[in-house]
Amino acid sequence: MSVRRAIPSAANAPILRSMKKLTLAFLLAFALVPTSAAATSNGVYAKWTIKGSDLTARTRTGTIKFGVAGIPNATFKVAKHKKDTEPVELLTSTGGGDWLTGTTPFGAVFGRSGPSTKVKYLRVGEDTLDNTNRTTTKITFASAVPAGVLGIAVADLDVDKVIIRAKDASGTYLTGSQLKGTATHNTFNFCKVTRSKPTNCGHDTAVPSWLPGATGATVMGADVTSDGATAWMRPNRSIKSITMTFSGFRSVSTHSYRTWLAVPKSPSFTG
Repeated sequence: MSVRRAIPSAANAPILRSMKKLTLAFLLAFALVPTSAAATSNGVYAKWTIKGSDLTARTRTGTIKFGVAGIPNATFKVAKHKKDTEPVELLTSTGGGDWLTGTTPFGAVFGRSGPSTKVKYLRVGEDTLDNTNRTTTKITFASAVPAGVLGIAVADLDVDKVIIRAKDASGTYLTGSQLKGTATHNTFNFCKVTRSKPTNCGHDTAVPSWLPGATGATVMGADVTSDGATAWMRPNRSIKSITMTFSGFRSVSTHSYRTWLAVPKSPSFTG
């Protein structure tokens, strides 16, 4: 049986032409949306700068900016107990080989940090041979960052540890619980991902231990060489300064760790 196709009448022609124009306009608008829009993150990673060109200087200083309304700028200082040959430097994921994907707990909140030629992180290295040699990194904000806003991630903690202490505007230390704040699954391994695995990742995916205390917390590696071992925090108290004291607990030739900072694009200030 044949089917006769209905032929549009002259009266319906203007309506059909209007529908075709609307359809074409919709398709063009959809096509012009940037493909990166689907990957737009909810967060902004810190913009770091560092002074001087001597990567192995005993002291290195720099600035941290976010460019988000209500979030203060900061300065940082890295000081070593002895001058060694390991660098303190700013790297991008494409240059350094490390990044946080959108499937990591940190990336799920603030978006992925790489692969990118722009998002930077601070790498602190030292020729640590025992627990007596420590490197201190202090970040000081121009004013207190409101509670529940700042994201802090420290990584590559395998045969080493970092003691993290933070103060509020009054100079009071945050407890380990306050420092962790709203960070869920706050220890993880950024190498344990199925997509966009960082280029520095090997086979080990151990996670560090989070040891909270009355005046901060200690992140202790699992004594396994795992580049992606990470801890992250989102303090539920205001933050005026952060001090991270880094050292190794097993004798290897060199040690290092990485730090990322991020805030939401549109922070909801809770006090």
